Amino acid sequence: MAVVGARLLEEQRPGVESSETVRLRSSGDSATLSDIAGNVGAGLTDVLQNIGFWQGVSSEKCSVAVNKDFVSTRLSPQDITALLQAVQAGKISEETFLWNLLQGEVLPPKTSIEDEQEAIAEDKLVAQRNSPNLKTVAGQFLA
Repeated sequence: MAVVGARLLEEQRPGVESSETVRLRSSGDSATLSDIAGNVGAGLTDVLQNIGFWQGVSSEKCSVAVNKDFVSTRLSPQDITALLQAVQAGKISEETFLWNLLQGEVLPPKTSIEDEQEAIAEDKLVAQRNSPNLKTVAGQFLA
């Protein structure tokens, strides 16, 4: 497990291999590490449920989830551009676009799709308020 983890964390040499080659090479290691993490989580859940039984806590409330996101899979600029073009062409929804940005680790981890949509709407309102055309029109009405 230590060797597999170390190989996943080692710095890859940029430009020597294609990203697809590196991804394929590391996918087996990532799957093995994910299986180990899943087994550790299941074992810890069993232990916690046994302790819960003696403490009078139901087994449904006793669980352990181990993070299995070992490899950073940020979206490339080309992927973001393709997703944006799909939204603009009406092929995917804005919600699907934002979900992909969340999964691709472009947006902050604790951001929800609803939070991001609200922030976009607020940005549009601020831009409209600060628009020079709106200030000119408003100035004419006030004069």
